[in-house]
Amino acid sequence: MRRRQNFTRAHELGHILLHGQFDLNSPSDMTLIDERTAAIMEREANMFASRLLMPTYIFRKVSLTCFQT
Repeated sequence: MRRRQNFTRAHELGHILLHGQFDLNSPSDMTLIDERTAAIMEREANMFASRLLMPTYIFRKVSLTCFQT
């Protein structure tokens, strides 16, 4: 339960930092954004949260694996 709360907080922080240019103060405001854009925004906020909360040792391992040439 605590992990989920942390993820939700990080997800919402992602919306603030990544999508702050949108004036979305209530769920009804989301109807002003088309479905495709809203889905992209949700994926971006999820990615932000998962990367923010990822333990450093895993991040380093994934980074080294992904960026080796």
